[in-house]
Amino acid sequence: MRPLAIALMQKETGLAWDGRPGAAGELSRWQITPVVWRQHSAEPFARAARDVAKARAVARAHLEWLQDRLRKAGVAVTPERLATCWHYGASQARRPAQWGAEVANLYYDFSAGKAGTTNIKTK
Repeated sequence: MRPLAIALMQKETGLAWDGRPGAAGELSRWQITPVVWRQHSAEPFARAARDVAKARAVARAHLEWLQDRLRKAGVAVTPERLATCWHYGASQARRPAQWGAEVANLYYDFSAGKAGTTNIKTK
């Protein structure tokens, strides 16, 4: 789900993360928390999360994990549901959330070739 990873990055940091941790200690363009990082990587969080390739790999692994959690919960795997779980946690799969809807709209724009995806550098 490459367009979803880009949409999440757009929503989280506007594609231009400044290197400062978020309010919950999140790092990277995807604002990955230390807990999520440790769930998907053995690399040290503080240093490795600043490496775009490593952060991208963790973001993709977490999206796959969330997809699995949604399926097991009997919830449709949609960009909106995945984004909601990304932001609020997997236990919030059925939560109505504007945040998830906004990411889904970005996802559909990116998927349709809108929103300038050809100029986005994710490496």
